[in-house]
Amino acid sequence: PLPYRPLAVDYEISTREAWSFALDLSDLGALRFEPLASPGWAESLPFSTSEYPFSVRVPARLLSNATWGYWRGTNITAQPPASPIDCDALPSGACGPLEQIRL
Repeated sequence: PLPYRPLAVDYEISTREAWSFALDLSDLGALRFEPLASPGWAESLPFSTSEYPFSVRVPARLLSNATWGYWRGTNITAQPPASPIDCDALPSGACGPLEQIRL
């Protein structure tokens, strides 16, 4: 249980989406700036959580929970691993396959 702190309200944030990605910057030519806004983006809501004015596509690898997961069984993310990540030096399964993600 968390201590009672009336001026420091805790919020529970969680996701079912993959989040623990390590960017693969070995080929900077694979980074792509995409200047097009998503179909629903509007200047009236510039900080939408689902729409965006532009994006960047980057190669990345999803890290296993053993490599970068949660802190002590909570929904709090653990400290990120040291950068850069060398997937070849980690145990099998620590890094997923290379994929393109949108930031």
